[in-house]
Amino acid sequence: MTLRANETGRFCTIGVAEPLAAIAKVAASEWTIIAVVAGGGLELEIGELAATREEALHIVVIVIKDESLALIELKQTNMRCGVGLGKTRFEESAVAFAGRGVRVAERGAFAEKLVRATRGDMFSVIVRQVEASDYVDGI
Repeated sequence: MTLRANETGRFCTIGVAEPLAAIAKVAASEWTIIAVVAGGGLELEIGELAATREEALHIVVIVIKDESLALIELKQTNMRCGVGLGKTRFEESAVAFAGRGVRVAERGAFAEKLVRATRGDMFSVIVRQVEASDYVDGI
C-alpha cells in the first residue's frame, strides 16, 4: 500500500481538505482517500459534503475537534489570541448529508472506526475530540 499525504497548511489556507480529498477520489477512484481536517476547517467547508454525497464519493473525513483555533494560535505565538468555535456535532452533520458519522472518545477506538469507514460504501466523518492544549502536548 502506498501512502501519500498533503497538508493543506502548505496552501496557506483553511477549509480545503475535504474538497481536495473529493477531487483526489475522482482522479483516483481505486484509492482509499482520507482527509484530516480541524473543526474550524470543516465549519468552513461543511457544504462540500453535499457534493461528496451527490457524486457518491467514498472518502473518509477525520475531524480533529478542539472547539477553538488552537493550532493557528500555536503557530502565531507572538499574537497569543485564541478564537473559540461553536459546538458543531460534525458526526451528526455527516448523517444529515446522508453519510456516516461517528465520534471517537479514546485513541484505542480510532483505528477500528477508521478501518470500518474505509470499507464502507459512502463518505464517513470521524470526529476525535481533543483539548486545545493537546497540540502542545501531542495528540
